[in-house]
Amino acid sequence: MLAAAVFEMRFRDFMAAIFAGRFVRFMALGLLTLWFGPQVVGLAATLFRRHIFWVLGAVAVGLVVWLVLRVEDTESHRSEDQARVANEQSVRRKPYATLRSHLTKTWVI
Repeated sequence: MLAAAVFEMRFRDFMAAIFAGRFVRFMALGLLTLWFGPQVVGLAATLFRRHIFWVLGAVAVGLVVWLVLRVEDTESHRSEDQARVANEQSVRRKPYATLRSHLTKTWVI
């Protein structure tokens, strides 16, 4: 919820993401319960508790990879923006080829 506020997510998209996430979660739990019986839910909870450090490590690695890719993407956009601005400035300021052409445009000779 905090991330949605930080990234200024639209309320409609936020609610759709919440609904989709919970739908997938409860659908998976329901299907596992139907196929394997109620014991599988307890087994999954036990496995999660037993391997919590591996799960948190995988989440941390995923977060670091995402941040690195995001920084690289931001830097590439920044360099593209700088090149575009430099190009626009060079188009606006066309240097005069010779002093004579400059003088003929600014002073009547």
